[in-house]
Amino acid sequence: MSEQRCALRALDGAGGGRGSAAAWRWAASAGTLAGMGGFSRAAKVVNKAVVPLLELPVVGRLLGRGMVVLAYRGRRSGNRVELPVAYRRSGDEVSVSVALPDQKTWWRNFTGEGGPIELQLPEGTRAGHAVSRRDDKGSVTVVVALAPVG
Repeated sequence: MSEQRCALRALDGAGGGRGSAAAWRWAASAGTLAGMGGFSRAAKVVNKAVVPLLELPVVGRLLGRGMVVLAYRGRRSGNRVELPVAYRRSGDEVSVSVALPDQKTWWRNFTGEGGPIELQLPEGTRAGHAVSRRDDKGSVTVVVALAPVG
């Protein structure tokens, strides 16, 4: 099996792979994704496959414990974007740690004052306000304050 195929299997969790951020980091550092048209193209393919899986009753319940689909409108394009992300929640605050932030652009929609966002949480869709922050080490976290229910 080619290195590119192995990377994709690890990224999507096939063949017992974890589908983890570590797999993405390995594939990007090995240059595997560059040969396939770049990181962003591979991420689009994986994201398009994961979003529908999260909507399936059985799979969604299993993955939904640690993953959520976030939706927002691009600041420049105005296009609606949906992305599956891993998250942590504490009450009405949701945190998303952005893996490989320099190779992604979605979180930049929430710099400065931030912006509106929707999260498809296990209990239903919730609106919120997201703000992204980069720390001294270069890590990026997007923090979402969920709007009150009702």
